[in-house]
Amino acid sequence: MTDQVIYHFFSKKAEGRELSNFHEGTVMIYGRIYNSGEAAFHGMKYIKISEASTNSERKMVLEKYGEKFETKGEFGNFPGNEIKKKGGKNGLALTEQELRVWLDVGRSVQSEICAYKYNNDANVKRVLDGTQGKSSHEMQRFSSG
Repeated sequence: MTDQVIYHFFSKKAEGRELSNFHEGTVMIYGRIYNSGEAAFHGMKYIKISEASTNSERKMVLEKYGEKFETKGEFGNFPGNEIKKKGGKNGLALTEQELRVWLDVGRSVQSEICAYKYNNDANVKRVLDGTQGKSSHEMQRFSSG
């Protein structure tokens, strides 16, 4: 068995903070602009689910709610913990079918967020490149699902 170093990071820890979705920094994916990975993650959750919806009224509700997470949206400048609440149990409730849609596409959305941050934020790239040989708990949160 090989010894593996685990690289733990989260938004309130100084080391590796740039890798957290709570870290504030522009994220542009699918033509939309967000102030953090967390905002992009939750905003795109509602947008992607709206794209799969066959109910035109529900589609519009989901899309409008998703737009609130964008930089110029109602939640755009909220801190990460507030964004998480608005995109979680305290946000717009999702049906079981909608949650299944998110399970299918959520990993690719998170990959897009990570790729954008790596390719466009020098600090994120520096920190991530410095973790070679280490395993990240947060990066694996979608891998285990």
